[in-house]
Order: sequence, then structure tokens, then C-alpha cells
Amino acid sequence: MQLKRDLLSTLAYFDLFDYPITGIELYSYLQTSCSYEEFQSVLKVLSSENQVFRLEDFYSLRNDFRLASRRKKGNLRARQLLKTADRIAGFLACFPFVKGVAVSGSLSKNFADEHADIDFFLITEKNKLWIARTFMHVFKKLTFLVRKQHWFCMNYYVSEEGLEIREKNYYTAIEIATLMPLRGSAIFRDFYAQNQWSRMVLPNHSMKVSHTREISKSFLKVLLEFPFRGPTGE
Repeated sequence: MQLKRDLLSTLAYFDLFDYPITGIELYSYLQTSCSYEEFQSVLKVLSSENQVFRLEDFYSLRNDFRLASRRKKGNLRARQLLKTADRIAGFLACFPFVKGVAVSGSLSKNFADEHADIDFFLITEKNKLWIARTFMHVFKKLTFLVRKQHWFCMNYYVSEEGLEIREKNYYTAIEIATLMPLRGSAIFRDFYAQNQWSRMVLPNHSMKVSHTREISKSFLKVLLEFPFRGPTGE
């Protein structure tokens, strides 16, 4: 049965990261389109056969309650770290030619261990990706002086003219689905529209940007962008 195989393979994927998932999460990360009732029925059968184990509020292929405890602690740390991430996203949005800022990586999945970084996914203006990246990474060099470099991991950049992610697979679909857009609601709506293929990979998942704030241009941002608004910037 396709749904049964898909359910097991989804749990196997998250078990690679020692990360048990809730029933809602498991359903949303399936590659098979189905009703929630059908999903629950198959999950119940697999649980009765001891192929899937319920660890408090989570599911895993391993009967190890330490995984549930680890996740709960990681979720608690993530809630605190996301407050910091929101402030930093507002700061990063002030850099020249930045149009969108989202949290990615493990934090976007509401998990943070003792050594967690804050990973960011950024969208820049057309033909300005490398200028924006240069400004931001020059600043990042300064964060080493105060040992806060792990708060400014700008790991992934795309330009507004290249919003479609070229690597189309389950991993990148999960990363797109779990992004947490914090600044730039309009550009992230365009981003999701350009990556409709991920909805085919994850047909039960819905992507939302309703709580994302728009970026307003400050005088300093306009001033820094001005010298690069012509052939020089191109």
C-alpha cells in the first residue's frame, strides 16, 4: 500500500535527525495525497503492528522515549531563540537590496539544541544578490568580535528573478515548506508561487505568509542603495 510505505519512509527521514514528529506534522510531510481520516487509520494499523511507536505526542520508528524528551527541550529552546531571530530579521531587512528574510534550518522546524545557530534564507533584488551578500558578510565579520556569529548564519540567497529552487527533491521541498518568513510578505508569496512543484511533493501541506511583516525602506537603506542603482550596481 502506497500510503503505508510513504508513512514509514517519512518517519525514517526524520529519524535520521533523531526528531520524532507529531501526527499533524507526519500527515503534512507525506508525499501521498489522502484524507486525514485515511492517514489516521493507516497510522493506527502500523502502531498496532509495532512498526511505528508513539512517544507521548510524537511518532517514530524507534521505541525510545529519550527522543521525545530531546524534542521537547529543543522546542522550548527554539521558542526563545525565535524571539531573537525575529529581531535579527528586522535588522537584516535594513541591509541594501534585501527584499525578504526567513528563518531556515533546524530552527524553522521549531528545534534548537545547546549549540544551535540561527540560519537565514534571504531574497534580494534582481541583479543585486552579490552586493547584498557582500554588505551582510562584511558585517558578519564584526559579529565574531562579540561572539555572536552563530546568530547571523546567512546560508541561502536567491534573487527575485530566480525564486524557483532548481534542486527539486524531498529534502528541498521540506526546507521550502518549513521556512519561517519574517520579513517581506509580498516577495514570499511570489516565492511560494514560483515553487508550486513543492506542493506536488507535499500535497497535504499548506504554506502561509499571513504573519510576515513587509519591509519598509529606511533613509539609510535608500542612501546605501543609491550608488549601486545604475550600471555600477549591475
